[in-house]
Amino acid sequence: MSIRFKIILGMLGVCGLFVGMILLLQCCVIAPSFRRLEAESARRDLLRCVNAIDRDIDAISNGAFDYSAWDESCRYIQDRNAEFERVNLNMDGMMNNTLHLACYLASDGEIVFFQARDPATLESIDLPDLRECFRKPGSRWAGLRTPEQHIKGIVLTGRGIMQLAARPIITSKKEGPVRGSVIFGRFFDAAEIEHLARQTQLALKAWPAGAPSLAPADRDATNRLRQGDPLLLVARDKQVLDAYASFPGVDGRPLLVIKATIPRSITAQGRLAARWFNAAALAGGLAILVFAWTGISRTVVSPLMQLTGHAVHVGSTGDLKARLAMAGCDEIGALAREFDEMVRHLAEAREQMLETAHRAGMAEIATEVLHNVGNAVNTLSVAAETLDERLRDSKTGGLTKAAALLEENRGRLGEFFGQDPRGGKLAEYLARLSQGLAEEQRNNLADVERLQRTIRHVCDIVALQQAHAGSADFLQETDVADLAEQVLQFHDTAIRRAGIEVVRDYAPLPALPVSRNKLMQVLMNLVKNAVESIALRDGPVRRLTVRILARPEEWEIAVEDTGAGIESADLARIFNHGFTTKADGHGFGLHYCANAAAEMGGRIVAASDGPGRGAQFRLVLPQAAAVETATK
Repeated sequence: MSIRFKIILGMLGVCGLFVGMILLLQCCVIAPSFRRLEAESARRDLLRCVNAIDRDIDAISNGAFDYSAWDESCRYIQDRNAEFERVNLNMDGMMNNTLHLACYLASDGEIVFFQARDPATLESIDLPDLRECFRKPGSRWAGLRTPEQHIKGIVLTGRGIMQLAARPIITSKKEGPVRGSVIFGRFFDAAEIEHLARQTQLALKAWPAGAPSLAPADRDATNRLRQGDPLLLVARDKQVLDAYASFPGVDGRPLLVIKATIPRSITAQGRLAARWFNAAALAGGLAILVFAWTGISRTVVSPLMQLTGHAVHVGSTGDLKARLAMAGCDEIGALAREFDEMVRHLAEAREQMLETAHRAGMAEIATEVLHNVGNAVNTLSVAAETLDERLRDSKTGGLTKAAALLEENRGRLGEFFGQDPRGGKLAEYLARLSQGLAEEQRNNLADVERLQRTIRHVCDIVALQQAHAGSADFLQETDVADLAEQVLQFHDTAIRRAGIEVVRDYAPLPALPVSRNKLMQVLMNLVKNAVESIALRDGPVRRLTVRILARPEEWEIAVEDTGAGIESADLARIFNHGFTTKADGHGFGLHYCANAAAEMGGRIVAASDGPGRGAQFRLVLPQAAAVETATK
């Protein structure tokens, strides 16, 4: 995964976290705040309704007080003056005050005056249940004993809920004793509810707490209110909130349920504000993301990608001349400059290492040359001693004696050979001597030929070493098979001494433009390692195979052996500088081979099935390579 993709994922993660925090803030803080505001507003609206009802009841109570704290009412409660009833207790006049009930109640519970009218028809009606409530023994309505006492509230009648207020009948100076009660009342009917809705600007409904036929939601809310909840809020949907409140009767128990249907404008505004906030936050987040990505891309990602690409290029191509030359005062600029400096030091180190490896290779070749020349000189010495001994033991001395005897009998050779016994022996001796000298000549010619062949071998070794050491490092048209044969010839003595069978599998190749010096050093190292590996292993199969293969775009030369093999763990580091498995190794050879192969535009690959199962080294080069060679 690239760092660019990681940064994008990180920024997207931050954006996701930001969005999640916004949503969490809305769900846990903003939305509950709006709901609390909405609930508080609904409570205030319901309290306004309750307060409006209280104010209406207070107005009724004040009207009752006007009649109760009056001397005429004191006299009326005592003398039941009909004129007082006609003039002052006229319901037509009282209806201007929207009263539906007027009652004078004596202290002993006697109803002195009672008149009620239907609010819709204004016809007189009787309210027996209310009469009974007023005059029953111990009634609170007749039990007012001090001028300060009063009763107000709502009661349930057979015709519906009524707002009632009772005041004690006292003098105009507000002095006792209390002679009874003045009770005024008003039905809490649809008109009153509508009036209350206009006052509070709310959609209101009201019903007795014990109403039998209600909608399920209203019934559930009524039951909860009767159980003690003074106020209840129920969200019907996203647009409407139902607020319920109970109003107690004069006995303190819930008697009236008020329902206000309140539009959820606050939460709607909150949702709208939240949407705008989300849009603004997302837009701001995207803007921040774009600006942040632009800044990070220009200041961090692009320089890092450039630095990474340069590092990959240097690592894959080995081009230690390339430089970043990145200008910048930040950490990436410092890293780029340090990387360039590191590459420069690495280039210098590689040059020194290659020179060291080259010298080490030349020293090994020189050692091999001296070893081969020493073997050849030993052969020359043995052949020379054999020739010297043969010449010293030559039978040419007897030929001299035979010649002297012939010279002595020159004038009578016929008689000498015919009659003298020495003549017959001389002829026999000369015949044997002729055969011996012919045999000696053949042996001497064989020794001379062996001497000549050994001298030629020494000359070839010296010429090969001189050609290898003195060859310049530039492209030459090279017969690869011939070069392989030269390398095998150079190691011929070691091959024969180890009893190694050499198998040659050469595909036909034209002369190729390669760095002959580098190619020869690589093959020298590979063949030398293969011979030493086979020599270390005792086995029935001691074979060295040199194989040349041709392909359309590349060719390769492979050196295979049946030697000691390579551990699988060592294959990954076989070309590392300084790595060796030999007790007297220096770790330069194969590392040099890998670098030389790269400089020739190719690669070298090692393979082995494991210890004791041999190894294969393949040098793969392009057919027509633009080979970088040393300038030295």
